[in-house]
Amino acid sequence: MKKKLLLLVLITTISFNIYGCSNKSYNSEPNEVKNIFEHSFSSDLFQFSLILKQLSNVKDMDDYTYAEGMMDLFLARQIDYIKSRVKRTAYYDDVVYPSLQNELDELQQLMPEYLKSVKDSADQNLEYILNEKQKFKDIRDLEREINGERIDTIESSQDIEPKIEELIQLLKEE
Repeated sequence: MKKKLLLLVLITTISFNIYGCSNKSYNSEPNEVKNIFEHSFSSDLFQFSLILKQLSNVKDMDDYTYAEGMMDLFLARQIDYIKSRVKRTAYYDDVVYPSLQNELDELQQLMPEYLKSVKDSADQNLEYILNEKQKFKDIRDLEREINGERIDTIESSQDIEPKIEELIQLLKEE
């Protein structure tokens, strides 16, 4: 009798461990992927914004040198690493509403390209930075409107898509 009871307790314990006592909640992976992507995207936008803020406040070569260091750090990172990982999951359409995916891809590609262009132009002529201050402020203002907005529903995509398109156009202008 003791053996049967011990065997029953052992089987029950093993089955709870295998089937019912997982520390991972059901369907938590899509939420984790979404949180990671949103945090990464928001952080990239914010860092881009801080660089533009610094550029818009440049008064002399020392100020520019500080901004240049910020640009170098931003450009040294692999900004699209997390995005590329998320795109390979089955949850990308849940993380980024499909109509925004191309715009966000383009925006994330243009941010480093824009900073490279600014850096190249400023290395030749600091006057370029002084003349572009208003544009830096305009881009930063748009970034502040976009950052933190939801990007996973049709309603939010309709609100944010025109702002992203406007930001993309500003980044493409020379």
